[in-house]
Amino acid sequence: MDNGLLIKVLVVGLALLFLLEPFAMTVSNWAGVRTTADTSQHTGTANVNITIYSYGAFLFANGLTDMQKTQIKANPEVLSVDDLDGGNVRITLRDSAKSKEVYTQFKNLGIDTVSIVQVGLPEEYVLTLDNGSAMKVSGGYQQLFMEPVMEPGHSASFVIAVQTVGNTTDKILQTKMYYYDAKITGQGVVEGEGKAKYVYSVPWEERALNTTELEAQFGKGNVTYSRKDYFTFSPALSATETLSMKKAYMTFISETSATVIPDFVNRTQVEADFGDKAVLPPSVLTITASGEPELGSNYSYTKDTVYDVRFPNVVGGYYLSTNQTISIPSDKELSDNQTVDVAMNITATGDFIVGIKGIAIQ
Repeated sequence: MDNGLLIKVLVVGLALLFLLEPFAMTVSNWAGVRTTADTSQHTGTANVNITIYSYGAFLFANGLTDMQKTQIKANPEVLSVDDLDGGNVRITLRDSAKSKEVYTQFKNLGIDTVSIVQVGLPEEYVLTLDNGSAMKVSGGYQQLFMEPVMEPGHSASFVIAVQTVGNTTDKILQTKMYYYDAKITGQGVVEGEGKAKYVYSVPWEERALNTTELEAQFGKGNVTYSRKDYFTFSPALSATETLSMKKAYMTFISETSATVIPDFVNRTQVEADFGDKAVLPPSVLTITASGEPELGSNYSYTKDTVYDVRFPNVVGGYYLSTNQTISIPSDKELSDNQTVDVAMNITATGDFIVGIKGIAIQ
């Protein structure tokens, strides 16, 4: 099986985990130990994993409308909403342990908030100074304004700019989270019997496919349809051609592609207008079912067997957020409750899996 097969499996909402201000509030360095009497100050940058320890009982927002404030006050976990200077708003919660939960509820209402987060730096890390030299620095606990999207107790990868006093971290001046790709292996347990996944290639001119009946027959979660209301140009058009060749059935045209009105399916017209330059991609219909679907068409298709595999919280040393069941195509014959070895191509930050790009049963 192709290990590069893309499977959407995790949506953990980490894409917006950045500081909203280019500074960090600093508290006493409880873990930072100054090993000399040196009080000289240094500034530089470091690449570190920062551990999220806890969120405060306040959420902060900016530029809220009266309607949004009303929505916030209606949340049973909110004690008070106070206006601060500069259009800032402080939201006091009944329980700081609910910060992540309430943040998510507000996010679903289109309201962005941040929390004061207690974080921990590594006990010791290497700081690259502004003059290009390096020094070892002791870490400590700090406070940052961040969106509370990660479970406390886990780490994220950051590039940080810091100020030290001697060899001890004094202030975090600026920080930005980053992601990295990794390949890991782990084990999971098959749940139930495998289901066949049929992937159909729907010709461009037949893409106006109504999937409602299919969803009713096979279940909405078992039917996906990637519809291609566009075509591409090969070779690409010139900038002048994009101006002179835009047609009434197009909603957009560029040097490399054109988007068409959804109900326009006249392949002959496109080929007459653009000849061999037009490449009309098929749409992709995927149905997961116990037997071969009867579509009443001659669409070409491929078939894989899909197994639900349950994973523990930690896979290959990385946190998966919850007990996670993932549907994985395989050409192997597997049985219920069978333990399988799995390889994953992941995107991570710190010890946290942000997403899975590819996954395969070994």
